[in-house]
Amino acid sequence: SDLFVQPVDLNMGCPKPFSAGQGMGQALLKDPARAASIVKELRRTLPETVAVSCKIRMLGDADEPDEAATADLVRALEAAGAACVAVHCRYAGDDPPKTPAR
Repeated sequence: SDLFVQPVDLNMGCPKPFSAGQGMGQALLKDPARAASIVKELRRTLPETVAVSCKIRMLGDADEPDEAATADLVRALEAAGAACVAVHCRYAGDDPPKTPAR
């Protein structure tokens, strides 16, 4: 095959309206079955040598964090074939800090 792809990293935490507003990015956090099906389809389609990874945000919010749902999502993505899942320790809807850390 002439296919040459480096690892595929799915950003399931992007809050930008063009992404989340069309069912991508952080919108996938509200639909774990769909998120897992995307990973499963990529895993089915891509060669075994191409890793599929995901970046997600914490589920819930600062007032009501949902660690159990976050862990369930990580397990579902792993079961679907994700080589690794990075959990960005911000919640969906959190804005980046206005002043960068120094």
